[in-house]
Amino acid sequence: MQQSIHMLQAFNPNKNIMSGKTNPFTFKQLKGRNPKDFLVVSETIYPAMKNKQGGAQGATLRIHFKDADGANTGKPFEIMTPPCNLSWPEIKGTHQGRKPGWADDSWTPPAVQDSKRKVQFQVGAFFGKVQDQLIENGVKIDKLLDMHTDWFEWKSKCLDECANQIHALATSKEFREKMKDENVTEGVVSDLLKSVKPKTKLDSFKDNFKSGLYWEPKQDKQGKDIGRIIEAWSKVQGSRNRPTLQYPLITKKLIDEEFTVPKNVTPSDELLSEVYKWDTENKVYHYHGNDLDADNKPLEPEIVKHNQVAVLVYEPQFYAAPIRGFKLVLKRIQIVQEAPISRKRNREESAIEDEWGDCM
Repeated sequence: MQQSIHMLQAFNPNKNIMSGKTNPFTFKQLKGRNPKDFLVVSETIYPAMKNKQGGAQGATLRIHFKDADGANTGKPFEIMTPPCNLSWPEIKGTHQGRKPGWADDSWTPPAVQDSKRKVQFQVGAFFGKVQDQLIENGVKIDKLLDMHTDWFEWKSKCLDECANQIHALATSKEFREKMKDENVTEGVVSDLLKSVKPKTKLDSFKDNFKSGLYWEPKQDKQGKDIGRIIEAWSKVQGSRNRPTLQYPLITKKLIDEEFTVPKNVTPSDELLSEVYKWDTENKVYHYHGNDLDADNKPLEPEIVKHNQVAVLVYEPQFYAAPIRGFKLVLKRIQIVQEAPISRKRNREESAIEDEWGDCM
């Protein structure tokens, strides 16, 4: 069908997946330019949360786009992926996750307050049945995988430039004096200035990144390439006192259906208030997502699933402690193809859905 043939045009990083309008701050618009020309790292200062005595303040670092004149637009540096194969998403939160292989019998899932929603996605490869289904839907798979390669190289250059700018700030005498004058005693900037000496070399600074600068290609147990596995996540709760629930915006526009606009499938606030109930006395959330509704289904639906194909939007954010790196904060997910339908298995058969699924 016509919509399937033009899947790469409809779902690629040069389009805004929510409106369909061309976005000037995109991979297509910026891939030929030097990232230093359109990205800027700057501090954001806020009242101290821990040490409030003496007018102490905190500071974090954020990455924004520059305009054509080089001025900070204040628009966060959000990255849109090409359509990618999802692997082991836990969009309902890690408190709902499977028991990790290293855990013993004493392991218990993290509390709701400490949980996070996360999605791992593959760049540079698709699971065989997922790829077959894309081809059946009219997708030029070689062109899509070439887009993955170009996009990954572009994204890596952007993050490398951000690391360059953060190093320049950390080793700048003027920046250190400014933070001292602002009485910055906590937050990412404080952690950064404590852990990086003014004479630290750029290579040494980058060598100490533990995440978010580069992802090595992976293989399954049979030695088959499965691309680069990247994770984007968001906390289930944020803020102080009574936390607020954070659920990424989830839309659906399948390539084999005649949707004219993305359909919002994010759980409603009313539903989430039933799923996450606030305990006023103990100041914690209790999870009720596995309670059954009137249709005998779990209250919190399983929307984002293993082996779906989706476009994701995330914002890289820098952190300095306890380890140095970028975390990829999940903002939006648009599902473009459902997972292939697997045959039903007998109870005694393996629960693993595919031959490489347990290698993550």
